[in-house]
Amino acid sequence: MVSARARLVGAATAAALWAAAETGSAEPYRLRADVFAQAPDPSAFVMLQAAAHERGLLLVDAEAMVWTGAAVDPQGDPEAQGEAILASVRIRDPERGLGLRFGRLIYAAGAVRPLRLDGAVASVSTPIGMKADVFAGIPVQPRFQGRSFDWLAGARLSQEIGGVATIGASYWQERDEGRLARSELGLEASATPHKHFAISSTGAVDLDRLGLVQARFSAMLHDGMNRLELFGARRTPSLLLPATSLFAALGSYDAGEIGLTGFYRVAPRLDLGATATVDLASDRPGATQTARAELRLDDEGRGALGAEARRVSMPGHSWTGARAWLRLPLAYGLGAVTEAEVAIPDDPGDRGPAWPWVLAGLRYLPVELLEIAAAVEVSSTPAYSSSVGGLLRVSGTWSSR
Repeated sequence: MVSARARLVGAATAAALWAAAETGSAEPYRLRADVFAQAPDPSAFVMLQAAAHERGLLLVDAEAMVWTGAAVDPQGDPEAQGEAILASVRIRDPERGLGLRFGRLIYAAGAVRPLRLDGAVASVSTPIGMKADVFAGIPVQPRFQGRSFDWLAGARLSQEIGGVATIGASYWQERDEGRLARSELGLEASATPHKHFAISSTGAVDLDRLGLVQARFSAMLHDGMNRLELFGARRTPSLLLPATSLFAALGSYDAGEIGLTGFYRVAPRLDLGATATVDLASDRPGATQTARAELRLDDEGRGALGAEARRVSMPGHSWTGARAWLRLPLAYGLGAVTEAEVAIPDDPGDRGPAWPWVLAGLRYLPVELLEIAAAVEVSSTPAYSSSVGGLLRVSGTWSSR
């Protein structure tokens, strides 16, 4: 089971990534208004996020995501001291294709694993479709252990070909007192041979252990909205964002999979989706099936009602689950979300016949550039007979144009 500290890091990290795609997602506020994340009880969180943007010859963006915790025994709980999850500044020159980002940041590009570091990333793009990144810094240790005094450096190079394909390679290494500690090489390729057909593939190899770190391929048919995708992946739990729901926690195991997924808009406000995979975990076969439906309650998708059913058949790890969510925009800038999951294991043992998970949250926008969100999560899992978590989050954006 994913630890409390790891879940907090993952939820905070995912919140930053999710915010960039908020307008195009039909999911509930899973990683925004309800970035609750568990912590040792009793505790509380306040998370702040801000961004500034200025237009001119140079584009300047600044973001900070800082959390602070409060516990009954702050001396015995390092989480009570707080930590900066992200704190970085980005400067871009679009005309020359130059960019620089520095501070505490997450570098996630190409096929290699996401890296969290105190350092800088310099980038350049050319008119012929070539892009290059060079990054270096001090790695930040997971689970709120601060940063180490090792250093890492790496680069990524990609090239667009004929406007229909892209190939790329990325590499990074970490040094410990000058000695090579870890290194990783990633390769990526994608192509759109037809406007309704796209293929892509990525893979990363640990050069020290000569082992596959992660890999994925995809072949997708689509018409801009509806899609059918054949995919295969090698998943490594240590590279997954830590669990932010019961289903995510139960799915955090090392496995390879091949599957088919589809999405179809059957009506202007009704979407249906389904996924089926054949899995291989510890050289033992398994399978997963998921069916999902969501009804948007308005044209913009601010309100929605959804349901999902899931069946996981893995040796020693088989269960059936259901999930439902409701997202409602209320009056005076208020919005509410509630979500529930329940998993019924085939062999519960002494861990209870069913494992429920419930979340409720509120979001308030007093003015256009300020958001206040709070959520409470209650669950029962194989690791804990009961668990309660909560989060208060304040987000602000300032713009100058």
